[in-house]
Amino acid sequence: MQGVLERYFSNEDTVVISTILFGQAAALNLKWEKGKDGAYYPHYYSNLQSEHVHSHVPAYQEGSGGIQMPRDIFFTKSVL
Repeated sequence: MQGVLERYFSNEDTVVISTILFGQAAALNLKWEKGKDGAYYPHYYSNLQSEHVHSHVPAYQEGSGGIQMPRDIFFTKSVL
């Protein structure tokens, strides 16, 4: 995810990452697509319903202008 943040969102002032619980992934009909590194990653191309969201966690900008994913994103309940 760090690479995606840097590649597509580095110029954004605010980026919020929404997490879902693994058990709800099947209900979302995720599309698994092959990345440049050969690994498969889940993608979601629809409106995300609030009942599927586990947490909202803001990414943050480093002083050097780079965007960083929160270290505790997978252990955090919504912080917004």
